[in-house]
Amino acid sequence: MSVNYECKTVETLKQHIKQNTIVVVKLGAEWCAPCKMIAPKFTETGDNVHRHLRKFHEEGMENLPTCSFISIDVDDICLDTGGKWGDQLQCGGVPMFIVFFNGKTEDTFSGADMTPVNACIENAIQQSLQTTAV
Repeated sequence: MSVNYECKTVETLKQHIKQNTIVVVKLGAEWCAPCKMIAPKFTETGDNVHRHLRKFHEEGMENLPTCSFISIDVDDICLDTGGKWGDQLQCGGVPMFIVFFNGKTEDTFSGADMTPVNACIENAIQQSLQTTAV
């Protein structure tokens, strides 16, 4: 599982987005209390999604989407650009979530609420399953 996958360069992030059907990036900061509050829920969401997809696999479904969860501190330096991740990803406030689907930004969410993020992930999984079923 790739929950809290460590990402040090933009190139690595781009490759990760290209290699996975769904990528959820949580942007936070060490000094941010809401970010600390939402971190366990973000991990729990990742665990639940991976458990859900594993169950589909065990039931014989093929061509399942791959899903990865990445946590990035906005104050960390992006090694290939030299700038802060928050600037690189145009983060206006934390916590912020970016959901990528099939290599493109599906949606972004601000605030310490996983409900809209979870709905977006579920929608992307359903779209992916419908696409592979055809």
